Parts: sequence; C-alpha cells; structure tokens
Amino acid sequence: MAVKTNPIEEAKRYVANAKQILREKAGKRGHHYTDSKYVSMACNTAWSGVLIAVHAKMKRDNFKFPRGRLSVDTYRGYLTTKNKTILKYFNSAYNHLHLYGGYDKELSVGNTQIGLDFAEKIIDWCS
Repeated sequence: MAVKTNPIEEAKRYVANAKQILREKAGKRGHHYTDSKYVSMACNTAWSGVLIAVHAKMKRDNFKFPRGRLSVDTYRGYLTTKNKTILKYFNSAYNHLHLYGGYDKELSVGNTQIGLDFAEKIIDWCS
C-alpha cells in the first residue's frame, strides 16, 4: 500500500520533476527545446501538479464534488468563487502547460517557463 503524502508537497514534486525532465531530456538550444516528446511529458507532469494542488484545496474547503471525473470547468467554477487572480493563473497554466506544451508540443522555452511559473503560483496559493 502506498503511503499518503501531503498533496501540496506532491504537487511541488510534480513541478520539480517537470523541470528535471526539461533540463535533462528536452534538449534546450537557445530559445527552444529539441525533443517534443519530453516537452509534452514535462508539461503534462506540471499540469498534473496543478490539479493535485487545486483538488486538495477544494477538499479542504469542503467543496461538493460531482460524481465521476472532474472537468477543467469544475476547477474553474471553484476558483471563480475563491480567487479571480488564481483563476487567471489557472487558465494560463492550462493553456501553456496542458494545451500548448502537452498537446501541441510547443518547443518554446519561454512558453513552458510561463506555464511553470503559473503552476508554482497556483500551488503556493493552495498551500
């Protein structure tokens, strides 16, 4: 059986792992990475960290969870009632990490860094 960890520390670990993947595997050359597979992996890892942190905050706030898998709109709805600035960070992290990095495999170092910065701000707010 896995030992339960602090979800905020776990979220931070995900972002740290994403940075390590980028540093060691993505092949940075100038302002771009060279390996889209690892950029996608890193961005999806960091995005998962964001979701872990927000989910933990929702639980602490006794959010009434709907049945089944949560959609991004469920997270957005929660954040709309809690902190509009964090909602903006969440939307930007979603775009930069999940969509551009994870799906589109955007190789821009700047794009990925923006997403990681927002992820860290969201996780810090959730702690």
